[in-house]
Amino acid sequence: MICEPCGADDWEPTRHVNVFGTGASLMRCRACGFKTYDRVVVGATEFYNTPAAYKYVDETVEYGSPGRTDKSNPDEHRAHLDAYYGSLIGLAETFAGKIVSAYDVGVNVGQWLQSCRRRGVTRLHGCDVNSHAVEVARAALGTWIDIGLFQEVPGPAESVCMVSMFDVVEHTWSPRADLEKARRILRPGGILVLKTFYDEYHDTLDGLDLSPEAEKPYTVQLKKTGYFSPTAHPSHFESEVLRQLIKRVGFTQCHEQPMPACGQTTIWALKVGG
Repeated sequence: MICEPCGADDWEPTRHVNVFGTGASLMRCRACGFKTYDRVVVGATEFYNTPAAYKYVDETVEYGSPGRTDKSNPDEHRAHLDAYYGSLIGLAETFAGKIVSAYDVGVNVGQWLQSCRRRGVTRLHGCDVNSHAVEVARAALGTWIDIGLFQEVPGPAESVCMVSMFDVVEHTWSPRADLEKARRILRPGGILVLKTFYDEYHDTLDGLDLSPEAEKPYTVQLKKTGYFSPTAHPSHFESEVLRQLIKRVGFTQCHEQPMPACGQTTIWALKVGG
């Protein structure tokens, strides 16, 4: 098995509570530290086009996000989410200048791109493997969104100012190839905004707030299992491994915002060279 991020073929098993009945093992590359499952369990397109996946989309539309324990005030939740997205866009413009075009990998129902539009981003594009989510996003945005994996869709006709990848790289079997494509479609000096889980999170689970009020049901699953199912999260990164991969494919990191409460981190990185 060749390591997709670095090309090495030197693996060791790593900590993993195997409760999924798949027979998969989580392997760590001794050369770069990247972790992945030892075989493809299920195709991403198949996994994301199921009744359960479509229900996830409908809950996002109705309540602002799926799995919310407090469904009484979705408009307030949407306002908080828009303000949060606005802060991320503001930081991106601090480092890359005015952003007028954006490509979102994993659009879902289009909430991020709608926030971009409200802040003056006029050219919007993206992709998602969930065909139902794409239908919803197209209707909300009035723009074209491609259906399919990032590696399979054509991408924008012109280079863009910003590429966003929120909760994407943990879902893909090709994190390096996806980051390389993100770099290709960015203009010189364009910015990548990437959010994902970081693997050190699993060592701090005992300190997490797992109460229903925390509205983070995925933390309960992680507390029980150690990792999401291989069908959902084939790729795992420690923070430094992710930083080194981003640098390796031609970005320079300009900011990072860890979120220990939910075990995620957000990275802003500028495209290096032409």
